[in-house]
Amino acid sequence: MKIQLNQLILIFTLPVLLLGETADHLIFKQIALAPISSEMVVIHNPTYQDVSLSNYYLTDAINNSTSKFYYNLPSGVDFWSGTPLDFIARFPDVTISAGSDLVLGLHDDAFFYNYYEDMPDLSLIEDMLNAVDGQTTKPANPNFDILQNPEVLILFYWDGSSPTVKDVDYFLWGNNSFAVDKTTLPGYQADTPVENQVIMPGISDNKVYFRPSNNEYESVTSGGNGITGHDETSEDFMLAWNIVYNRNQITSISDILDGMFATGATIIIQGLVVEFADIRPSNGPQVITVEDSDGYRLSLTIWDWDVASSIIGPMIDPYNSSQYVIQASGVLDFYNGWQLEILTPNDILQYSVYHPEGEFVGEEVIDAKIEPAPFVIIPSLGERLDFTYSFPSNSRVVIRIFDLSGRFVTSLVDRYYEQSGTVLRQQDNSDWNGRDHLGQIVPPGTYFMNIETNNFSTGKTSMDSAPIVVGVKF
Repeated sequence: MKIQLNQLILIFTLPVLLLGETADHLIFKQIALAPISSEMVVIHNPTYQDVSLSNYYLTDAINNSTSKFYYNLPSGVDFWSGTPLDFIARFPDVTISAGSDLVLGLHDDAFFYNYYEDMPDLSLIEDMLNAVDGQTTKPANPNFDILQNPEVLILFYWDGSSPTVKDVDYFLWGNNSFAVDKTTLPGYQADTPVENQVIMPGISDNKVYFRPSNNEYESVTSGGNGITGHDETSEDFMLAWNIVYNRNQITSISDILDGMFATGATIIIQGLVVEFADIRPSNGPQVITVEDSDGYRLSLTIWDWDVASSIIGPMIDPYNSSQYVIQASGVLDFYNGWQLEILTPNDILQYSVYHPEGEFVGEEVIDAKIEPAPFVIIPSLGERLDFTYSFPSNSRVVIRIFDLSGRFVTSLVDRYYEQSGTVLRQQDNSDWNGRDHLGQIVPPGTYFMNIETNNFSTGKTSMDSAPIVVGVKF
């Protein structure tokens, strides 16, 4: 049994914490290029509001040699290349619910089902609309490759009357031959120069581009051409995206345990790293134990390379609190139970990582500092508050929340740090959920987030405080 698409998107959605801003608009979540029947785009709504797609468009139709670009759509001319391998299409009047995904197959439903054995939410040929009524701007033949290498994919917004469009998300791979820069065009702000835009490398069959976080790493968040003012051409794709196996390549651990595969079979599995053991002193292997979302576990055995000194060493570091979901390709064997032999470190791909205690960035810090995100949260809607804090070396760090009268509400952090630095807490279960120490949602109003550090060597105490606002939905 292969894992279904919605399961792949939902399995271990523990996002990678990136040193960037959490997106406040629709974003690309997955992009598949090959084989042809696998071509798809997953669009995610990371916001707390439902988003109607009635004025949203998707395109890969950039032609620098003929000066045909999507942003010419308001003029009605030169807005797409006109070739059967390209498209510029408008979404039908559908809605992506808050926190949800929309799966778009880039051919027809039959092509999509042939690869994934389930159906997309929309298909390009059967459901998407032409960009302009009366003009065909999407492919009619499902047998053509749609996404090439190199290529660009752009999600954008146009209200039907404005002289300019708004970028929503932008993804570039292979090389920069299809990069976009609207800097000198009337009505547009500066984009990132083409030579400075980050390019994602190409991928082979049965792999996908996967964004494990809702953050846009290094994205400029103001003064841009994005729908919320971001410069969508500024994102560092190499840090924001992973290259992983497509979901129909993943084998269920339960099927392995049920004996549905013979020894010697090459298998790809996905799971959370839960244990590590080094049995080499007893002439055994190193063993990484992974667990899938249903609680099934499988041992990964390593005989010919050292895990701790490899690129995946941090995943098994006992002092690292981060939680890693991996994909591993190996040869199936049976010895006191089923196990998967991993031949090289490159046979393990990081799918996602979750930092329950925040992401630590080492740097020189003299005094304590607390910086909550500058927005109102409504805990009754499930909203949470991101925050970052900085501290000197060799310090106990305590972070508490108080109400306006100075009454204690809850404690968020109480731990010792040997090295000075900054911690970013921007993921669920590491940020603040708007509840007090008893687990109750706090009343609406203004509160204070307070940090106090005490240096064990010098006895120096440093403090900082910042207001935070809790709202309520009427």
